[in-house]
Amino acid sequence: MGIIDLQEEYIKYIKNRKKDIDNEILDLKANECMDEANLLKIRLNIIDIFEKMFSISKSDNIEEFHNKYLSYFDKIPKAWHNNREKALEFENAADVIIEDIKINEAKELKDKYMEYYNKI
Repeated sequence: MGIIDLQEEYIKYIKNRKKDIDNEILDLKANECMDEANLLKIRLNIIDIFEKMFSISKSDNIEEFHNKYLSYFDKIPKAWHNNREKALEFENAADVIIEDIKINEAKELKDKYMEYYNKI
């Protein structure tokens, strides 16, 4: 697998993930589970953010591309970790859940990216 394959496979994964979540949101809305649907929308937003960062990172140099994209997984979630700590401090369970969703989605995306990257 080369850089082109990595980019194609990862974007395919992202598109499929977004489609699956969209379908799940529709099902939840149909069953009047709006809170759960709204939490899934947060996941979609995180996927959109990292999809944009993936596009911004594109380069013909695999190491440059890889390092740039991975750097976003450090920079972006840093604020979410801080917000989570504040929410815990103030015992705000709703905000803890939201920050956990963001952090976990970013981790899943990073793990999947690394899975593809390690095949190169």
